[in-house]
Amino acid sequence: MSLILCIETATETCSIALSQDGKCLKEHTLDEHMRHSSALTPMIKALLGDTEHSLSDLSAVCVSNGPGSYTGLRVGVSTAKAICYAHRIPLIAVSSLKSIAYGVRQQLPKDYTGLIVPTIDARRMEVYLAIYDQDLNEVEPAHNLIYSQESIDELYDRYTGKPLSICGHGAQKLGEADIALTEQIAIQPTLCNAANLCDLAQKKFVKTEYVSTIYHKPDYYKAPHVTIPKHKV
Repeated sequence: MSLILCIETATETCSIALSQDGKCLKEHTLDEHMRHSSALTPMIKALLGDTEHSLSDLSAVCVSNGPGSYTGLRVGVSTAKAICYAHRIPLIAVSSLKSIAYGVRQQLPKDYTGLIVPTIDARRMEVYLAIYDQDLNEVEPAHNLIYSQESIDELYDRYTGKPLSICGHGAQKLGEADIALTEQIAIQPTLCNAANLCDLAQKKFVKTEYVSTIYHKPDYYKAPHVTIPKHKV
């Protein structure tokens, strides 16, 4: 039996789940603006208490690995690494975009033959995205895209005739943009939830696809956005 703690902090949503053999036992989610650093540890304690487990019962920890918020990813990965190091258990990393794609795939019809395009907000009109087929095979790896009529038209042209399900943290931004969409594209705003990691984490656990507890870093995909505070007069 495997018991895996899953941590999702790639966006403003802070979410954790406990899975047993790939099935989500319970999930706690806090959808508040950037409270990861103060909320994550208490949430883990509460989740384990609710399920009558402790950190020593864990077989592994899985963390959402980016792209996404620089601060959120850093908090999630640092917490996961600390637990794994202290309890000598493996660390598993799963793409935040693949996690979103997995969650959306569960909502689509079983005979869906289109493509799934998970997105995460990257500030202004930019998003991180990847493209997966109906079996969650990667068609295009994670990359940055600036929403514009030209970039969306180019996406149409690459996959003419294929339904595109654009989902995730950056999907709502596309819906609000002044961009003409065709019936080929369906927009599905979706939160990044830790429950989406459970089955993906189990598959990696069975295959012993682990990352280094000491050296692993999340995939930020670009440098953090840093501002200089204004001096008070």
